[in-house]
Amino acid sequence: MCGIEKKLLEIRNRLKDDEFANEQAISHGIVMPVLQELGWDVFDTKMVWPEYNAGKGRVDFALCDPPGNNPKCFIEVKQPGKAETRAVEQLMSYAFICGAPSAILTDGQTWSFFLPAEAGTFEERRVFFLDLFEHESVKAAEILAKYMLKSDVITGAAHRAAQKEHGNKSRLKKAKAGISDAWNDLLRSRDDRLIELLAAEVESKVGYRPDINDIVDFLMDAGFRGSRVAKQEPATTRPPRRLPPASVSKVKVIEVILFENASQFTTMSDAMIHVFKTLADRDSALLDRCSVAEGFIGRKRPKLARDFNEMSPNPNLTRANQVRELPGGWLIWMNTSNRQKIAMLERICKVAGIRWEYDLKIFQKSD
Repeated sequence: MCGIEKKLLEIRNRLKDDEFANEQAISHGIVMPVLQELGWDVFDTKMVWPEYNAGKGRVDFALCDPPGNNPKCFIEVKQPGKAETRAVEQLMSYAFICGAPSAILTDGQTWSFFLPAEAGTFEERRVFFLDLFEHESVKAAEILAKYMLKSDVITGAAHRAAQKEHGNKSRLKKAKAGISDAWNDLLRSRDDRLIELLAAEVESKVGYRPDINDIVDFLMDAGFRGSRVAKQEPATTRPPRRLPPASVSKVKVIEVILFENASQFTTMSDAMIHVFKTLADRDSALLDRCSVAEGFIGRKRPKLARDFNEMSPNPNLTRANQVRELPGGWLIWMNTSNRQKIAMLERICKVAGIRWEYDLKIFQKSD
């Protein structure tokens, strides 16, 4: 395993332990080590220029060649929880003023690679979005080297590779081809986000909450119908295709043991709410502390708040689709993956001063 791959493994483990609390920690603990592994002399402040004067403000890092002149790439570090749209707008402005051909926005875990001079929206000018939790270290190292390797940045090869990738229509084909697989993965994993959104929408329309197994059956059936459409199979008058009973996913049971008291739930959402309510009932100030704690302040909006409008990205959606109520008038954002819910459970343990996997244990199994 090469140096950059080892470094990324180390960084990913430290990210999981929430060791990087602010922009300075991310800059010194992630960005600079990555640059060093990719050939940059991070101690030459004219080559890797911190707090580079970009006219209307300062960009966190400018990669310069020759040192002290001609910035080839700007790197802006954002604090976890900071609104990405504003950070991208600021970075693009800096790059435009100084003529930097490439720009990178990162919070340590995610890395967005941009071509500022291209036409289109900010999203359309983003060449690639890298998440260190979603890509293996080998692949992540390959991507970072493609756009940040010193020799390629200096010669312009990195910029040309980004331009080629940006103009390559095959990436859209790859993304389109991945829709079906991603949808099927969501169905197979019985992702709580799908189940909760659909259940809440049904309840808001008819006044009753459907049984979870009925939702699972519907989603499985919808997945098969979608697959037939994707493959352009001829329509038939046969009834919708279903899995044989023996192949249908069994109901998952989430067992929660909190202070040696065991409870069982069918969704991670219900399990999480049980834990939050139980701990909040024991400590009336706990949720106040959580609301300002690391892990409860999302990248774009808070995950815990008393005002629904602070949390919702779309005010036209109903509260029932997105949040659940907690003691003290608090609301918690529920449109997250099971992995994110587990992460919030770990963090509330830290804030409450109890031991994860000792005072609180979570087990997932099939019924």
